[in-house]
Amino acid sequence: MSTQTQYEKLPGAPPAYEEATKDVEAAPEAAEEEAVELDIRGRCFLHKFCYCLTLPTAVWLFAMLDLFHGVGSVFSACLLLLVKAEEPVIDKVLVKFFDGANATDVVAPDWFPFHANMTALETAQAVGGVNHYIDASVRAVPLFLVLALAFFWLGSVGLKASRGDAWAARRYFVWKMFHALFATLSFASLGSVLLSTYVAVVCRSHWVVLVEKDFQKALAEPAAKPKAQEPAKTIN
Repeated sequence: MSTQTQYEKLPGAPPAYEEATKDVEAAPEAAEEEAVELDIRGRCFLHKFCYCLTLPTAVWLFAMLDLFHGVGSVFSACLLLLVKAEEPVIDKVLVKFFDGANATDVVAPDWFPFHANMTALETAQAVGGVNHYIDASVRAVPLFLVLALAFFWLGSVGLKASRGDAWAARRYFVWKMFHALFATLSFASLGSVLLSTYVAVVCRSHWVVLVEKDFQKALAEPAAKPKAQEPAKTIN
């Protein structure tokens, strides 16, 4: 003969016993989450940029500045190519400054390094020197184009980071940290070093916030899945 036995809560148990056991079981998990959050943030953490802008807005602003740097590099390259293309016209203008016979209608300013009434040899040397500087500057056009591509890529990474991409935020933080390190090692002004370091800290704070959000999502996903109800155990 088999009998079915059910285990129920004792009627004499205190009502707060179940809540106390839940708090004890949840305490280690909460402490672990808090410890991970504190370990990630550390001391170099900011909630806002200049006490007024949010972190995504600040990262967006930095990304736009990088894009403007790229546009400036392209503009510089195009300007140098234009100067090289108009080199004959520039030579004619310089001859009017240097040649005394043709300088009656052109007056050189006081800061100009050359003077009027120069001999033909001096004029040729002066024009050749200017052309040498133009040629040397044109050699830097590939460098300006490479810098433009780099700034465009970094700006796009910064825009992705401002939209909430943790991978892009980490890459952008590494770039700003390298920028601060370069400003320090290149003996830049104190203001440039402090500003670049502050920008790097802001980018790191934004990256940490995104990592914490992803961590919270990863913890919430298993809890959101409904657990299959186990059948009641019976003792025969």
